[in-house]
Amino acid sequence: MKKFVLILAMILIGASLTVNAEPSSADQMMAQAKAAAVQKNYSQAAGKYIQAYNSYFSEKNYDEAARAGMFASNSYAKEKNYDGAMRLLNKIDKNFSELERASGKRLFGPHFQIERGRLNLYITVRNDGGARASLAKLQALADSARSRSINNDMLYSQAKYYYAYGHPEQGDVYTARLIRQFDSEKDYKKAKEDYQNLIDRAVAGNNARLVDQTYEGYIKWSDSIGALDADNKAAVVKKQYDQSLQTISDRESTIKSKTGMIIALAILLAVSVAVMVILCVVLWRFIARNRKMHRAVDDANERNAQKTLLIRNISSQMEPALASLDQNHPAVKGMRRFTDHARELSEVESTLDERYPLEDVSIQAFCDEMVEQIRPMLKPGVSVVVNASKAVAQLNKEETAKVIMQLLKYAAEQTPEGGKITLDYKKRGAKLQQLIVTDTGAGVPDDMKDNIFRPFASNIDLMQDDGLSLPIAALRAVKLNGSLKLDTSYRHGTRFTLDIHS
Repeated sequence: MKKFVLILAMILIGASLTVNAEPSSADQMMAQAKAAAVQKNYSQAAGKYIQAYNSYFSEKNYDEAARAGMFASNSYAKEKNYDGAMRLLNKIDKNFSELERASGKRLFGPHFQIERGRLNLYITVRNDGGARASLAKLQALADSARSRSINNDMLYSQAKYYYAYGHPEQGDVYTARLIRQFDSEKDYKKAKEDYQNLIDRAVAGNNARLVDQTYEGYIKWSDSIGALDADNKAAVVKKQYDQSLQTISDRESTIKSKTGMIIALAILLAVSVAVMVILCVVLWRFIARNRKMHRAVDDANERNAQKTLLIRNISSQMEPALASLDQNHPAVKGMRRFTDHARELSEVESTLDERYPLEDVSIQAFCDEMVEQIRPMLKPGVSVVVNASKAVAQLNKEETAKVIMQLLKYAAEQTPEGGKITLDYKKRGAKLQQLIVTDTGAGVPDDMKDNIFRPFASNIDLMQDDGLSLPIAALRAVKLNGSLKLDTSYRHGTRFTLDIHS
């Protein structure tokens, strides 16, 4: 049975040998030395190992150099040259000690391999004391090195020691620890190599029990790794399947999101096109309406020009007839006033686009002057109050005075005896100023409020009034870059507001 195990182990070792790269000269020497050892030409093997040691040492591959030295010592021992074997180990150990002192760096690995050689030599010559001392040194070096490979070599050396001295149970303990160490490795390829190296050592040392223990552990490990490998492959396949499902899901989500974006963009494009069409229609209608408005304005301007010309012609044609009549007759006076106002209305209206020039005017002095001009027209007991600051404002004094005088005349006519007229000036902002005329008369009738600034809006008695004064004042307000308004909410008389924008 043991011979079968040894043969099977040799087959495994032979199957595991592969050439990965061109060997170096030192590697070649090691291979030649092992071949000589297999042929039991130990003297030649020792010489090749020593050459390999020197070559590795010169390459600064100190771990392999120490291993080659240990194998050279073993070859000497096979020839029973124990003294030569020990001297070689001591010499190599001394070389590494000198190298440590020169470099200041500890070389635990090389010292460990040399001490392994001593342990092998002590076991061979049955020097139990030396073997125990060597084991203690090996343990100290292994503890200091903290290397997995050195720790494995330490377990192997302990197992070998106990097997050699007839303590197989203790040897089995260290062998089991070594096998557990192999089993715990995540790198299956490295664990397999460790198993095969251990079998190789056991075969080389002719240790059948170690070969048996190691091979049994290797078979169990191989079976467990096979099952684990199958599980891992299944896990890999499942992971790839899950990843494929996730990829499909992600791509479906991407397609859905992109489809949604395309639909949204299509809707947005349709809405944009619709909006553009609507805007084009609105713009076309606006342009058409604008053209129509321009034509209407041109027509209105033309009609106004014709109306102005007509009024002037009527006034000119009526003048000889009026001159032949009694100038003191109320009807004649009314006709003359009407023709004069009509002519003035047409002149102001024909130049409505022209703005009056502005000048600096003292508001207090301007308002006082207006009040002094209106006093002769007031009914008995009517008081006039001016609320104006001493500020200077930008106005056209002459044309503004015409508007304010017309408003004051209206107030003087409407205000009864004992009444009150107020002229206020207010600054409403940087660009807006107001002149306000208020009276305590009966106020403007409701049916006249909408047409008070429109000429020829109602039938009136020309002997009383022609109704053109306020429309003329409103047109002048426009040429002052402002407006004239009636305060329809005022209930205690009449209030006019002249807004002027500077």
